[in-house]
Amino acid sequence: MNLTEILDQWASTAPERPAIIERQGSTSFAQLQALSCGVAQGLRAAGLGAGERVVILAPMSAALYAGLLGAWRMGATVVAVDPGAGSAQLARIIARTAPRALLASAGALWLRWRYPPLRRIPLALRLGGGFSLRRRMDRPGPILAPCQVAESHPALLTATSGSTGEPKIALRSHGLLRAQHKAIAAALGSQAGDISLATLAIFALSDLASGQTVLIADANLRRPGAIDPRPVLRQIAQYRPQVVVASPAFLQRLLPGDLSPLSRIFTGGAPVFPQLLDRLAQAAPAARIAALYGSTEAEPIAHLDHGDLDQSTRQAIAGGSGLAAGKAVAEVDCRILRADGSDCDPQEAGEICVAGDHVIPGYLDGLGDGESKLRRDGRIYHRSGDCGRLDAKGQLWLLGRMNAVVHDGRGLLYPFAVEAAAMGIAGVRRCALLARGGSRLLAVEAEGNANPLPALEQALAWAQVDQMIPCVIPVDRRHNAKVDYPALRRQLEV
Repeated sequence: MNLTEILDQWASTAPERPAIIERQGSTSFAQLQALSCGVAQGLRAAGLGAGERVVILAPMSAALYAGLLGAWRMGATVVAVDPGAGSAQLARIIARTAPRALLASAGALWLRWRYPPLRRIPLALRLGGGFSLRRRMDRPGPILAPCQVAESHPALLTATSGSTGEPKIALRSHGLLRAQHKAIAAALGSQAGDISLATLAIFALSDLASGQTVLIADANLRRPGAIDPRPVLRQIAQYRPQVVVASPAFLQRLLPGDLSPLSRIFTGGAPVFPQLLDRLAQAAPAARIAALYGSTEAEPIAHLDHGDLDQSTRQAIAGGSGLAAGKAVAEVDCRILRADGSDCDPQEAGEICVAGDHVIPGYLDGLGDGESKLRRDGRIYHRSGDCGRLDAKGQLWLLGRMNAVVHDGRGLLYPFAVEAAAMGIAGVRRCALLARGGSRLLAVEAEGNANPLPALEQALAWAQVDQMIPCVIPVDRRHNAKVDYPALRRQLEV
């Protein structure tokens, strides 16, 4: 099935329902369908055929989704790139994927002059409004039936890593994206007709497939940890969306604003600590609040509702058991495996490995499959690289990256378990544990003028931390919520 068929159903059954609301106005499901048909016809007129690859560069908008759906409608494969990754990374990805066309917003077209790899793409086509000398591709067109493709037909290529070498490129087929939509919709309790405050492109795509209205957050979504919360809070007050899925950094920026119109709040993409869930529950007392755990290759894996954070769970986090992530979703088979691929015993820590219809089974050209995929019982499992365990109730506990586990003369230590415990101390904004020459160092970023170090020393006696270092801790560029450990090591010369 071509993914556009799902959206076409909503254009038929609810044509006037708003599909996307953004600063520029509203686009109905029927209008989005017509725009996507215009893109498909424009791509064909430019000489592209089914199976060819198209890079799309545009902010989250009706134009972006018209571009995606238009490319899929005519059977093309979309290549997602992040200009923020830098010219060298872009060059690797473009060389690996060999796209025939660049479909970009008027503003993004100017990036071709900044990034030479983009100039190597043979065709440059305009998507959406704004000043440009190129003809716009997404003008409404007559309804064009979707190109019939197999479920295994590649729909989306996304670079997942490569900062220190050759990037891995995750390959999502039409069938996998449909399975991912079903898993996301089930986890979020998606309902047709609801309004979803959108901050993450893949979740917004699932919202559209569910027949929901996507309200695009009025914010710079490239920097979720630095957004101006006022326009977003005005949107919440005006449109009263039922659901939001956002990074922890984005939701932190909205607090202590009024989130009471929301009935479902989900956060993930980075560690979600109980303190954030508590604050969200205060801002939206009647809402379901939940933390999502997943990865690019498997979204979602598990989720934890705020109501499941009982006293015993909080005490276990404070005592170094790790971070509770809830039970695995029904659509995924989650196993904890040892380095040799055998199953861990109950409560034993090992690598979190998952299989399921929405789990990406491999990378483009197989590059990266050797270290990230394994076969067990006739199924392909994705090796997450995350260390974890399953408790007696089947709840998943996160212990950080496998390669971060500390082995020293004082025994085994999971740095992320220390960080999860430390985040429960008042005045701690962010923290990170590093090992250096047998010493255990805890970098601590305090809230405002707070001094949490004395309380940390007492609470973390079990971790035998040798030194606590006050500092500003760098975070990842995408979600602004994960600790950037390589940058922190450079900063502290560790």
